[in-house]
Amino acid sequence: MQARCFVGSAIALTLAGCAPEPSDPLVGDASGSFDCEIFLPGANPANTGDGAVTVTLDGRERVLAQSAAAFAIDDADNQTLDPATAIYFAVQVVQYVSETTLEVFEVRVLPDSWVADTVLPFDGEDVVGFFGTVTFDANGTAVGAEIDASSTDGELTLGEAGRDPRAPVSGTLVVELAGD
Repeated sequence: MQARCFVGSAIALTLAGCAPEPSDPLVGDASGSFDCEIFLPGANPANTGDGAVTVTLDGRERVLAQSAAAFAIDDADNQTLDPATAIYFAVQVVQYVSETTLEVFEVRVLPDSWVADTVLPFDGEDVVGFFGTVTFDANGTAVGAEIDASSTDGELTLGEAGRDPRAPVSGTLVVELAGD
C-alpha cells in the first residue's frame, strides 16, 4: 500500500498545489534532509529511502520521518520512467498520522535546476515546497488532498540528483512557509 500511496499523494498534491501569493502571512518553517532513489513502481521491496523533515506551523511541530522517495513527473502530472519527458522532479518525505491520513512535505524542482552539488533558492518558480495532507479510503486510494503551506523563502541543497529509476537523490532543506 505504501508504494501506491506515494504515487497517489504526488498526483493529489499536484492537483491541489500552487505557489503562494506574496501577501500570504508567514506561518512557519521546515527543515530536514532526504536520502532516497528515483521511485521505481512495482519494486519489491519498495525503493523508498530515508528522510526527516521537521515542519512547524502556527507553533505546532510535526516530524515527518517515515520514508522518502523521489519522482520524475511528466506534463500529464504522472510519474514517468523517462527523465527526458519530466517537467519537474519531486521529493516527498512522508509520515502516516493515521491509517487513512498521510502528512507530506514535497519539494519540486524544474529539470534545468535538478543538478547534483547545487544550492537552490526556494523561489516559487524553479524550486517550490509544499506541506499538506493526503487522505485515503479503506482500499488505499487517495480521495483528498489539502495543502496547508507553501514555500516562500529558503534553500534546497541537492547532494545527489539522479534522474533515472533507482538513481540516488539526496539533499537538505531549510525553508519558510506560508499558508491560509
